[in-house]
Amino acid sequence: MQSDIVVSGNQITGTLINISDGSVWDEGAWDEDESTGHFLFVKATDVPENAVATLEVYGGTHGPTALSEDLNGVVRITDKNNQKVILTVSYDGVREQKVYSLKGLTLAE
Repeated sequence: MQSDIVVSGNQITGTLINISDGSVWDEGAWDEDESTGHFLFVKATDVPENAVATLEVYGGTHGPTALSEDLNGVVRITDKNNQKVILTVSYDGVREQKVYSLKGLTLAE
């Protein structure tokens, strides 16, 4: 599904493999018309224990989604040149955001 993913500064690089049959999703996890394509799986690090973390694709079709208890998340990438991934972490009245460019990704078939 993905290989050689590296986060460096505000850039994400690596390769996303096209998922053409939607078979990797739990039942009901994605709308049927959005269960195929290129997906970026992420794990947030250095997040305070009492924080709420969300992941969003700027230029995507959905708003922010909460990361799992293990700080894992997945987003669908359709346009690496115009979309960006936004990680938002909120804790103790503080809200921090980090925006990542996707221009270094390869969307493979």
